[in-house]
Amino acid sequence: MIAVATSVACDTSAGAAIPETPLPNSLADTSTHAAQREIPMYSAPADVDETRMAVARGQILYVPVYSHIFHRSEDRTFDLTTTLSIRNTSPTASFMIHEVDYFDSEGTLLKSYVERPRRLGPLASTFVVIEERDRSGGVGANFIVTWRAEQEISPPLIEAVMISTQSGQGVSFTSPARVLEEW
Repeated sequence: MIAVATSVACDTSAGAAIPETPLPNSLADTSTHAAQREIPMYSAPADVDETRMAVARGQILYVPVYSHIFHRSEDRTFDLTTTLSIRNTSPTASFMIHEVDYFDSEGTLLKSYVERPRRLGPLASTFVVIEERDRSGGVGANFIVTWRAEQEISPPLIEAVMISTQSGQGVSFTSPARVLEEW
């Protein structure tokens, strides 16, 4: 699926304040934030049957991504920025990210983004960005993501978003993770 985005201007005149939003927490970012907000604990409404929800204790996931795509012919390409997004969908439990590895079209490991397991808290998210100028992955690039939790939780939402705006033209699309193994 290809989506074309348009922008809408917002009127910020008349002293309308724009709230400050902290920068997202990237897997590439090794710094920590000095101030942490206190977030109230979530509890599911009484009418939610949690036994019907999909749950897992961990997964190995394959996420197909593209450093560029072809247009008009094999000789013409459109370079893309890729964002791998990892979102904890559990409102109450954390999980550990054990592996986020980036491979090229030949299956060669290009980069490992997790040196040691990293905890992702309830409803938290993180990301990895592959810059538009980085064509090393090729059209068959992919990520392998491994996560594990101490108890069964709703699996995280893991997907890639590819986007580019070249010569006044924009293209964007998503690529969902595929489960290779589940515990």
